[in-house]
Amino acid sequence: MRTIKKVVKSGFGQLFINFAVYIYNLRERNPIYNYIYELFLIVLRNVNMTLLQVVDSSKYSEITNSNSVQIIEVDRVGVMSDNIYAGDDINTTLNSFTIPDLLQFCFNDVCLRGNSDIIVDKERGLVICDAAYNLNNNEAVIDGLLYRTRGNICLLRDNLQHNMQAFKSGIMISGKFSHNYYHLIYETLIKLIYLPQTSIPDDVPIFLDKSVLTIPSCKRIYNILTDQIRRDVVLLDDTAL
Repeated sequence: MRTIKKVVKSGFGQLFINFAVYIYNLRERNPIYNYIYELFLIVLRNVNMTLLQVVDSSKYSEITNSNSVQIIEVDRVGVMSDNIYAGDDINTTLNSFTIPDLLQFCFNDVCLRGNSDIIVDKERGLVICDAAYNLNNNEAVIDGLLYRTRGNICLLRDNLQHNMQAFKSGIMISGKFSHNYYHLIYETLIKLIYLPQTSIPDDVPIFLDKSVLTIPSCKRIYNILTDQIRRDVVLLDDTAL
């Protein structure tokens, strides 16, 4: 029964994003369709969702004419198995591959929340998410804030109408599934290793998922990685940006 519900829910989600993209593109055909689009946005807000365009960090920097990009590390090489789900009886091969340069971006007037890799620019109607930009139709990104995406148009699980707390600056060390050991170590907390290589002033706080410090094992790992780092911490939850 759970499997059936999951399939139905997934199918509904795909139909919903396809319809949303259709309405989004429809407004470009004739000005009168803008009214249909605005009505659709009102409907979305009432179900606590919003429709925005997706860009990656580099594209967003171009749009905003931002030159605040710092190269942290280049010529990175990684290793990956040719069979991720291989069992004991299956032979696997480890292949090396080039990892993109590690870059530090500085964005202004954006918002974020816990349990998510997504950064939102409300004023421009943009979502900054490298993983969700230019996806193939058969690919998907799972995120605490992102509901569905297609063709660089996405639905967020938030209508962005609520009050948001403002901070002068911060370092994003938050991410999706922060309660999960794998995601926490290999996608989120690993950023702390490179923090001393940046030129970010010491008075800029760290934005961290609240769950990290409420789970004893995760808190211990965080304390080990920040032993030599003296920064304030701002805890993010997954209910508000």
